[in-house]
Amino acid sequence: MKPSSQPGLENEPQYQQGPHLPDPTEARTDKRFSGRTSPHSSDNAAAGESVWDEPTFDPGLSGAVPEDAVTWERHLRAKQAATTAEQSLLTTLGVALAAAPFAVIGAFYYGHATAFAVVAAVFFAPLLEEVLKVTVCAWVVEARPWLFKHGSQIILCGLAAGFFFGVIENLLYLNVYIPNPSTELIIWRWTVCTALHMTCSCLAAIGLYKVWKKSVRTGTRVPLTAAAPWMLVAIILHAAYNALAILVFESYIGGE
Repeated sequence: MKPSSQPGLENEPQYQQGPHLPDPTEARTDKRFSGRTSPHSSDNAAAGESVWDEPTFDPGLSGAVPEDAVTWERHLRAKQAATTAEQSLLTTLGVALAAAPFAVIGAFYYGHATAFAVVAAVFFAPLLEEVLKVTVCAWVVEARPWLFKHGSQIILCGLAAGFFFGVIENLLYLNVYIPNPSTELIIWRWTVCTALHMTCSCLAAIGLYKVWKKSVRTGTRVPLTAAAPWMLVAIILHAAYNALAILVFESYIGGE
């Protein structure tokens, strides 16, 4: 008996007499999807999408979370226990060094004293640079918080990221963008400008630390937007310095 193509309850297979013949397209579908793995590429993805962590989950209606259920908190605690001090240390070092290549991107857009460079220095560069410096650290805090054993590691990452970012940018400015820089300018960039980068990235790192601390304390995924106020302070401080440098020296070449 052929499956009916007409809609209607009376045409459902369970209401037909005789053996049910499956739709031939189902066989093609089975071949197409056979052997495929779970849509979750890792246990991290599975824990991050657990139905037991949905905001609408109510234990009073659904009952307690099963003992074998995958939740973000259980996943976090297991990963914390499995992460060694050496792994955490290597993560801290990698996150700190990751900011250095981004300095090339940050300096590329305003390395010359043009009208666009002046506007970029005050309005665009602070936002771009402060975000770039802590991008990798923010990813770890959000997606792999167990890789940090102590909150001080996040602050250290911020300070180191600002330092390495400043070093790379100084090398670009003093060896590529600025021909024959004066001794005063060299000293200024290696002291004031480097300190500025470290201070601003440290402020941004404080925001990330607060997100990380709440996340590991509560066993929940805290959105990075909670760190936005600290990032905003870092951006404003950076922008204020750039604007002041332009006004004082009447040229962006001494600005950040």
